[in-house]
Amino acid sequence: MNISIDDIKSKKIEQIAEKLESKNLPIFVICRRGNDSQKAVKRLREFIKGENAPRDVIGGLHAWTKKIDATFPIY
Repeated sequence: MNISIDDIKSKKIEQIAEKLESKNLPIFVICRRGNDSQKAVKRLREFIKGENAPRDVIGGLHAWTKKIDATFPIY
């Protein structure tokens, strides 16, 4: 799911968290450089706990390109 940081910071967070948790899948949060995803994970963890608690992809898409897939485009 593509969710804006503004939505995560808003009152919509409870609905977002419910939707994510209902899928019963691991939740990974990623952004361009990793800064907003850290904030998003912190906020989401207020609502989603346990083994499916959100996790941050440290370093974001830039780190993904550098360490995992060099063909992934950086924007």
